[in-house]
Amino acid sequence: AADKLLKNTLSVLLMLAAIASTTLTFIVGHSGAKASWEDRIKASSGKALTDSATQDQVLAGQNLPAGVIKLTNSEVKKHNSRDDCWSIIKGKVYNLTSFVQQHPGGIELISSICGIDGSAAFSNQHGSSAKPNNVLTGLLLGSLGAEITKQQSTTIIDPPKSNYGSKAEDEDESESEDGDRD
Repeated sequence: AADKLLKNTLSVLLMLAAIASTTLTFIVGHSGAKASWEDRIKASSGKALTDSATQDQVLAGQNLPAGVIKLTNSEVKKHNSRDDCWSIIKGKVYNLTSFVQQHPGGIELISSICGIDGSAAFSNQHGSSAKPNNVLTGLLLGSLGAEITKQQSTTIIDPPKSNYGSKAEDEDESESEDGDRD
């Protein structure tokens, strides 16, 4: 009976020691990390925001040199019509304006992604099909967050010349897709 009492007492003491150790580790670790990193974080912080520049303006690229545009969500939102159509697809910004009228699925389908992130719609419709992705490559403005010149943003980009959407191409693509499944 004394042996059992000794084992139970040791078990309780070990549990209490484990709890105390965990608690102390958390307290010391938190305060140590705070002391160690606080000055580094302050020193590496970006440019302080002033009354003349809100955080949204800085993120939107409104404090850039004249003639430079930052490719942000808010910039893409400005180009939300079939006459001025930009879209984000997989983290990249595309000027689809010149392709709206040529889209094989119709003007309405492509217009629905103007001014927004069209990644899901594009992936759902085209997946990794080579031809739609090749057309996109020719319409690329840049990656989200990149800076481009105003001239680059207003230049109408002609889509790559191809038989995109033609009956022959659709048959070729469906044959290759069937071949990929085997």
